[in-house]
Amino acid sequence: MDLPEFRRLLAALGPDLADWPADAADEAVVLMAGEPQAQDLFARAVAETAPDETADIPALVDRIVEQARRGE
Repeated sequence: MDLPEFRRLLAALGPDLADWPADAADEAVVLMAGEPQAQDLFARAVAETAPDETADIPALVDRIVEQARRGE
């Protein structure tokens, strides 16, 4: 997955990766693990959809990246 595809899917499906097709969600996690711009886009999307629940967005992004590195 590249950044433009990630951006398109994020806009269409939202930041809840459970709503994405499994293969696309897996690819998005891998992309975020190595692409700070994807991490920023994801963090902004999360903040826009649930502003009261996103006080610790950097920690959320860190957890996603760590899971991707471990292959979860």
